[in-house]
Amino acid sequence: MSEEQQAEQAQEQRVPKWGDPLDTIPVERQQELREMAERQRVWAAQPKGERELEQSAFKRVRLNGAEAFFLAALAMAGPAGDLEEAVGKLGAARKDRDLLRRIEMDEDSRKVMTYLEERITYYERGGGHPGAPRLDPARHSPAEDVQDGPRPVPTTLSALHLEGAILSEAHLEDAFLDSATLEGTDLREAHLEGASLVCTVLTRADLSGAQLERANLTSAHLQEAALTDAWLQEAILERAQLQKASLDSAMLWKAQLNWAQVQEADLSFAILREASLIYAHLRKASLYNTYLWKASLRNTYLQETILKRAKLEEADLDGATLDSKTTLAGAFILADGDARPLLARMFRRPRYGPALGDLHWGDFDLVQLTQMEGWEALRRLGDERHLSWRSNAGAHRDAVRAYRQVAQRLRDQGYSDIADRLTDRAQVLQRKLYFRLMLEDWDWRRPWRLLRLPGDLVRWLFSGFLALLAGYGYHPGRSVFWYLATITGFTVLYMQATQGWIPFGLPAPSQLAPLPWYESLILSVSSFHGRGFFQPLESLGDPVAALAAIEAVLGLLIEISFIATFTQRFFGAK
Repeated sequence: MSEEQQAEQAQEQRVPKWGDPLDTIPVERQQELREMAERQRVWAAQPKGERELEQSAFKRVRLNGAEAFFLAALAMAGPAGDLEEAVGKLGAARKDRDLLRRIEMDEDSRKVMTYLEERITYYERGGGHPGAPRLDPARHSPAEDVQDGPRPVPTTLSALHLEGAILSEAHLEDAFLDSATLEGTDLREAHLEGASLVCTVLTRADLSGAQLERANLTSAHLQEAALTDAWLQEAILERAQLQKASLDSAMLWKAQLNWAQVQEADLSFAILREASLIYAHLRKASLYNTYLWKASLRNTYLQETILKRAKLEEADLDGATLDSKTTLAGAFILADGDARPLLARMFRRPRYGPALGDLHWGDFDLVQLTQMEGWEALRRLGDERHLSWRSNAGAHRDAVRAYRQVAQRLRDQGYSDIADRLTDRAQVLQRKLYFRLMLEDWDWRRPWRLLRLPGDLVRWLFSGFLALLAGYGYHPGRSVFWYLATITGFTVLYMQATQGWIPFGLPAPSQLAPLPWYESLILSVSSFHGRGFFQPLESLGDPVAALAAIEAVLGLLIEISFIATFTQRFFGAK
């Protein structure tokens, strides 16, 4: 280790931190903090409407992490409590909170969160109804160390009032500040990694540039708080109150904001990659140029929300609610350029746009849908990102519906070429749905479902035939290919049959004179279109007659399928 690294390490060790022994604080400073805490207790006892923030004993008082820990211990101990015992309780309270979090997640999964968790992993698991109580035991197992023991009682610091204090750059890693009141506190660039701030009051607090990675801010009050450039990776902000908060340029990678109240908040240029905002309220929020790659906005309320230039690649907007004042114009369906790993680009793996199934459009101006960037490059919607052959029929059906819903709205706005591409993909997924239904029919535990197997098999085969023949009407080149291949193939067969080749085990060779290639071609074209039976043959058992009959039947099937698929495409059958 170099001398510089040793010096840095020694400097870090000297920085006062949350949890440091109380004797590291000078006795004079401890007495001063006790006096301020007593004045603050008297001030906080006043009715909330009568006390003013300017009169807070800690207004503009600078505190470090160790001093904040000392004040928290004082608040937990009370006026006549044992301070050392309170210090022990603070450590135990943090462990209990972590344990409670695990238990509550398990209980919520069985009760309130069952539906949501099933919806989140609906495509990943590929089985069962989204409301079925099937949970992933690896993610939602009860806490092993309390299965047979008593449930811990949550401890709070509701007696801790640090309104107006200056804690900028303070080291509060893994701090326990549940239910504390930190209104108007200066926490700029504070270190709060892994801190527990459940139900903490941080109204109008300044957390600009604060380090809040993995912090638990469940139900925290952050109204009008400043979180500009804050680091909130994997932070828990479920049910947090973030009305009018400033989160511009904040890092919220994998953050959990389920049920959060984010009305009128500023999330411009924020990074919400893989974040979860299920059922969050984002009315009048600004998500201008926000990075939402793989973010989950299922059932999110987006009325009057600004999403201009937001990056929505692979974001999940299933069930989100829009209105006439929601701004999507300029948002990116696919980001500029392909930033995926080299192998993904080499093997040309498809890029997925956002999941747009079951959106509540309301009176949303659909013209904005066409003003989103990236439609020309879009080949897949995010609704099918997790589909596989193991996914259940319901998952396939949802993806098919999503494609058709979006295609219909694009077609209504004159984007027929893109709508056709999405409808074509819907047909491909419909064929996969038929195959999945066949697999589900093959269930000996429910023998009555075997009765459906023949019908599903026929639909799957016919769908595959239409895809191969004409690409469901969206790939006319395939029809031209099969037409030319059939004509050419039978031209060769007619030439062989008139030169002595006996097909199908017929008793005698053809009585026709050997045909040159151009006469065989004319015969093939005539037979394909149903006029091959009128050739001057002496016997219907002639090999040429048999080949002409077969070609006529094939031609009839190809023509019917060709007409049906193109009628479906051009005359509005969906």
